[in-house]
Amino acid sequence: MAERGGEDDRDGLDVGTPAQRYERIRDFIALMRGLETGEPFSMKTEEFEIKDAVALPRPASGHIPVWVGSWGPRLNRLIGRAADGWMRSRSWPDDLDEY
Repeated sequence: MAERGGEDDRDGLDVGTPAQRYERIRDFIALMRGLETGEPFSMKTEEFEIKDAVALPRPASGHIPVWVGSWGPRLNRLIGRAADGWMRSRSWPDDLDEY
């Protein structure tokens, strides 16, 4: 087991630090929003570079739904601003105030 960002990684995957995971999700949402236009889209991040990508056919609804599993106020704010929905990534809390 590797230690990454203070969390056990039981599957041997480099999941990165919480900040890195936040940036990856933020970038993925931006990528989906750029691709759903049907127009050439370019984007460069720390993780990847895309030049003039086009996703065809465009979604029938004109929109690629993005749902994100998370737990934490910073990522939940990003989801509220940029994604379409939130899925819990842990068990339900015992106290509704925890939401």
